[in-house]
Amino acid sequence: MDKMKKFFTIVGTGSRSLVEDEEKFNKVLAHLTELLGKAKAKHGENLLVISGMAEGFDEALAKAAMANSVQLLAAIPNRGYSKYYWKDHSMTGFDRYSSFQELARYANETGGVVYTCGCIKDQPTKCGHWDGRIYNFKRNEWMLERADIVWVYNPTSKGTAHAYGLARKAGIRTHIIQ
Repeated sequence: MDKMKKFFTIVGTGSRSLVEDEEKFNKVLAHLTELLGKAKAKHGENLLVISGMAEGFDEALAKAAMANSVQLLAAIPNRGYSKYYWKDHSMTGFDRYSSFQELARYANETGGVVYTCGCIKDQPTKCGHWDGRIYNFKRNEWMLERADIVWVYNPTSKGTAHAYGLARKAGIRTHIIQ
């Protein structure tokens, strides 16, 4: 990613549970793909999507970025995150790690991969936390510091509510995805 170029940055936040309903997931994915197509028409190569790389909404946003050839920056809380949530504790009950790897490869090729806490789950870190949930909140804060707009799906779920509240408090423009 060209650090000198000013990007219009779309950050997404939404519920992991979206992955549990395939029909709803596909509808949200189609909607996000359409929205990103319009955003790309407006911003061109200066468009950047930041995904927190969780299953569900973050996954749909990353896939929509791929479908539109939009630069994707993967904001991953820590190095153990992907295997923990996509392999060992997927909301589907299945090992989905290869799906994560596909999205991470695309991000690495276009916008980059950042470990926002720089730590490994369940080990003392420079973040100062051992509770894995706090890593997600730190990631949300990191993403919001870079957002021009935040696309929000299901603003009442715990992690999403955290990010949505921070965005509103900071005066960052938000768009609720229906």
